[in-house]
Formats: sequence, structure tokens, C-alpha cells
Amino acid sequence: MNKYFLKKQVLILIFLLVVQNLFPQTFTEQTGISLPDYLVASVSWGDYDNDGDQDILLSGSSFDSGLKTIIYRNDSGVFSIINAGLAGVNGQSSWGDYDNDGDLDIVLTGNSGSGIISKIYRNDAGDYKDINAGIAEVMEEFPGVIMTMMETWTSC
Repeated sequence: MNKYFLKKQVLILIFLLVVQNLFPQTFTEQTGISLPDYLVASVSWGDYDNDGDQDILLSGSSFDSGLKTIIYRNDSGVFSIINAGLAGVNGQSSWGDYDNDGDLDIVLTGNSGSGIISKIYRNDAGDYKDINAGIAEVMEEFPGVIMTMMETWTSC
């Protein structure tokens, strides 16, 4: 290996370490935001209404409210539930723009309480519709398969 190449790599590493220490990131818990307590949950950020604020997609199960999938709209840091009519699942949920129309659609997969489901919901100006895609149901017992499906779908 070329000794100049190695020196260059060491200098880049030192530079990155210095920059990281000059501009550390800090996180502050937002105690004014109240989300439900779920035993098993999937959560992801996305701007479903294209207003520049990151909204929350949350699905899962709890003792008191059963299975739910909820979208929390973020309006400048104030979160409110929208009535999207999504199936509740104990599994995985994710955003993605499957139809390339510029707004975030949703894929859900997991146990709905009445069986295993996999659904895609199209976002039409904030109105979510099940497109009856006919995709294979994926059981939550196989998280690698679910995550591969989700990652493939959201990278399209």
C-alpha cells in the first residue's frame, strides 16, 4: 500500500473525529407528545401530507386498545391523530411512494387479530385507500423476511 495513501486516510480520520467533537448532536425528550404504550410496535417517520413536518406511523398492540395502526399528523410539533381507516396489525408498517405521485403510501403486514394480512394503502391527498394489491401475507415470526420486503418496497 502506498504510504501517501495511508497518510491521507489517517488525516481524513483525524479530521472527521475533530469535526464530530466540534459539532456534537444533543437530543431532548419531548414530554408534551403523548403516544400510546404498545407491547409490540412498529413506528416510522414520514411526511405524508408534504408540509415539511415529519409525521408518525405507529402500529401495534396494547392490553387496553387492542391492535391499531395510527397516523399522527405533525403540525409544527403538535401531533394529532388522523382518521385514516388503516387495519390494526401486530407486525410491521412502513411508508413508501409506490405509485411515484409524490405522497407517501403505506404498507402493513402482520397479525390483524383475525388472521395474517399484507396491505398497501394509496395516499390520495391524505385519504388512504386499500388498493387490494393481493400481496402475500407475511407472518411476524419471520422478521428478516418482513424487513427485507419493507426495505425493498421503500427503496423503490
